[in-house]
Amino acid sequence: MAGRFMLSLLPEETLEDFIRVSAEGGMKKIARTEEEFGESSAIGRGEWYASAEKVAGAVEGMAEADGRVREWMDENRKDRHLGEVVTQLEEQREWLLRPGFGWLAGYDRMQRYQRYFFGMEDRISRLETQPLIRDEEKQNQFSPLWDEWMILWNEYPEAVRIWEIGWMLEEWRLQLFAPGVPHMGKVSAKRIQKALDDLMSSL
Repeated sequence: MAGRFMLSLLPEETLEDFIRVSAEGGMKKIARTEEEFGESSAIGRGEWYASAEKVAGAVEGMAEADGRVREWMDENRKDRHLGEVVTQLEEQREWLLRPGFGWLAGYDRMQRYQRYFFGMEDRISRLETQPLIRDEEKQNQFSPLWDEWMILWNEYPEAVRIWEIGWMLEEWRLQLFAPGVPHMGKVSAKRIQKALDDLMSSL
């Protein structure tokens, strides 16, 4: 049981968000009114159940992996070599598990959300089998863009354009630190930097 995070430890609305995002997957759209919800739910009840199963599977995988990640973090928090990795994982978890994360991620991403936590485990596994300098080289590529983005996210936490760049960063993080875990879309440092520059010019 210690290896899992419990829903009770997450924001109160988390379970409701999982239900809503499952409905989004089943209905193939977001219902904006009570009438639309009634019509869509009648049509998509079977799909809703299938979508809920996918979200539940993702949440279970995420919970199991997150528990193991937290255990590793607790064991290595004071390690002079690995402490920086622990800090980075804490920042990543803060973003991925922020209030409303299930709904904000949307159905397409939520049904694959466990990938990000599998990526953390893959990174940890590589730390245990490869020289630390390999991880540090990847940190040197990733951290400048992540730090720039984190400043913006903390200042404008409700800005959808900032969330989108956050998702780009997560996919790139998988490419860098956990190449064995599938990532979505085409992402690179160049694409992310351009997105950040475009965002900054519009603020």
